[in-house]
Amino acid sequence: MDKSIGVSMSGDHGLDGFGYFQSDGFRTSRVAIQCKQYDTANVGEAKIRDFIGSMYLQKSEYGIFITTSYFTPQARAMAVQGDRPVTLTDGQALTDLIEKYQLKIHPVTTYRLDDYYYEED
Repeated sequence: MDKSIGVSMSGDHGLDGFGYFQSDGFRTSRVAIQCKQYDTANVGEAKIRDFIGSMYLQKSEYGIFITTSYFTPQARAMAVQGDRPVTLTDGQALTDLIEKYQLKIHPVTTYRLDDYYYEED
């Protein structure tokens, strides 16, 4: 993604931002981005449907929807319907990406006592 043209703006019909992906020297695609931070609530089909509607209004070809929680099965099904693919990234996938690319984290060593330590004499 070209960071110089990624934008976030008001009046964006509920989208959190946009990016542009250049797959080759001839084509640039607009990508809509939506993020939801929830502790325990899930992201359901309605949120994905609204996001896809916003993608159409903003003429985005692709979408990325990120949440700290999880997506319902109905939301996952909605994301693959139609002609505007939506990549879903839930809390576990987000954690995996942060770990994989070491984003603002560093590894630490921990130790655990052997089970025999807890055995009574």
